[in-house]
Amino acid sequence: MNLSTRTMVYAVVMAFFLAGCALWRSGLPEHVFTTPLRNGYMTSRVAVFKFREPPYARGMGRAASESLYEALLKNDVFQCVTLEVDVSDTRPESLISLARNKHYDLMITGDLLYYFEGSLHEPSRVDERIRVIHVDTNKTLWYAKAVDLGPPAPHTDYILFERPGTHAPTAMGLLNRNAEKFTQMLLNAPPQEFSSIMP
Repeated sequence: MNLSTRTMVYAVVMAFFLAGCALWRSGLPEHVFTTPLRNGYMTSRVAVFKFREPPYARGMGRAASESLYEALLKNDVFQCVTLEVDVSDTRPESLISLARNKHYDLMITGDLLYYFEGSLHEPSRVDERIRVIHVDTNKTLWYAKAVDLGPPAPHTDYILFERPGTHAPTAMGLLNRNAEKFTQMLLNAPPQEFSSIMP
């Protein structure tokens, strides 16, 4: 094989490899910090607790946890999932104690880090972080952060006509997209190759 043919074969193989990596990562949270070596938790009893929220986004922590709960049910991720949003004390030690008393295997906690409802001129943005904890050992199994940005469609002025801009997607829609990302992370094989260092 001459040099140019060999170079072309290497280029094609690399293109397929890079495309495969990009496709594999799409649909998952942007930052996956830790995952278990294998997912043997599908038959677990799981509690989804209310996400902590910033002071300016009252009630949206509850909405984020409800969105994740619905995505977990829809995708049949775990055998038994319970929504525990009426808990007032969201400190981790209190949640662990409650999860042990109710005999859950896993608990999911989260933080709504940033919540912004866009407009015709500004994008919507939602940043969330979740932690899936094994209740008996208090070990973090999954830890990830998802960031979703929804820009508005700009006003466009063509020569013969104008197309008005459209409003940015709702922040609630972005919460739902993040919930799907987290669900796909829990369903798929652990992505150890692209996991980042835990902060």
